[in-house]
Amino acid sequence: THAPAYAWSASGTNIWFAQTNITRVPDSCAAQAGTIDDSQTSILQTEVTGKGLVSFYWKVSSEADFDWLSFYVNSSRRMRISGEADWEQRQYEVSGGVATLRWIYAKDSGGTNGHDTGWMTDFAFQPYTGRYITVLGDLSFGRVELGSSSQLVMTVRNPGDADTTVIGMMLPATFTANPTSFVVAAGATNLVTVTFAPTLSGTYTGALTAVSDAQSGFSTLPVSGQGFIRADR
Repeated sequence: THAPAYAWSASGTNIWFAQTNITRVPDSCAAQAGTIDDSQTSILQTEVTGKGLVSFYWKVSSEADFDWLSFYVNSSRRMRISGEADWEQRQYEVSGGVATLRWIYAKDSGGTNGHDTGWMTDFAFQPYTGRYITVLGDLSFGRVELGSSSQLVMTVRNPGDADTTVIGMMLPATFTANPTSFVVAAGATNLVTVTFAPTLSGTYTGALTAVSDAQSGFSTLPVSGQGFIRADR
C-alpha cells in the first residue's frame, strides 16, 4: 500500500496480503484481499489521528451487486464497489481524533464471478494543519455560443487551522475568474465565479490552478467548454 509509516493489521477468514501481479502502475505493489468462501470476509485495517484527508486507489473483480469491497471509517460504511471496477482514486475527510479505517471484501451466501477479490494501493493521509486549501466544483461549461459567455461558481475551502492567502488563478485562454486573490480564513470557504467566453468554434480543455501560500502551493480543478456558432446546431 506504499504506507509503511502506518500500523496495518489484517483479519477475517483469509487475510489481505501484498502482491506485485496486479498493480496500478508497473514495478509496484498492491494489497489484495484473501481468498474467501461464501458469507466470509477479509479485512485490512489501519488508524489515523487528527483532522485530514484520506486517499487511496482501489479495484475489484467480483459478483456485481452481491460481493462487495467496502471502505469503513470506524463502524460506518462510507463507500463500496462491486463487479468489474478498475483502479479508482477515492478520498474521504476525517474530522479528528483517532479514526479506524477498514477495507473489507465480503461475499454473500452464494455465487462467484471474476477474480473474486479486491485490491487497494497508494494510501495517503494529509493532515489539515497549517495553511491548506482545496478547490471544489464542476467547471464543465458545455456548449456556449461565440460572442456570448457562461458562468459557473466554484468553492475554495480552507480546512486547515491557519488563514491562507490565494495569490492568483491560472486558467486557459477564454476562461477568467473573479476574484483572483483573497484570504480564506481557517475553516472557511470563498466562492469564485469562473467565466467561459469562447472566441473560436471548438473544444476547450485545461485546468484552473489556484496559487496560494498553502503548504502544497497549488490546487487544481479541470475546466472544459465548447464554443459554437449558431449554424453548428
